[in-house]
Amino acid sequence: MGGAFQSQVQSVLASALQKRVAVVTTTPVTLGTNEPTVYFFNGAAADTINLAAPVAGGPGTGDDGKELTFITITAHAHVVKAASAGTINGADQTATSSAAAGNILKLVAFNGGWWVESNLNFTLS
Repeated sequence: MGGAFQSQVQSVLASALQKRVAVVTTTPVTLGTNEPTVYFFNGAAADTINLAAPVAGGPGTGDDGKELTFITITAHAHVVKAASAGTINGADQTATSSAAAGNILKLVAFNGGWWVESNLNFTLS
């Protein structure tokens, strides 16, 4: 995907989902914010996204309830990495997709951690 078509897809998805949409094509990408976003892995090789640690607390004071979604659209073992060990599901730091398109990982922030809401073909470690 590229150019005008990619912009149209992003616009349609953003309005439908009421979330930001980002296409990751080069890495590593380090997130400085935890705004609800759908990330599409679209690199020519495996991509890595480094997550910012979520802040405990609800709206106005923290990130509780914010959702990040990761979707692979290229067949590579893409990686989502938390800021520190035990940040994902209380025990893990890394989520690695199988080398296939169509893998999905949805994380929800709560009490300073990322919790898996849904997972299709990502391995946690």
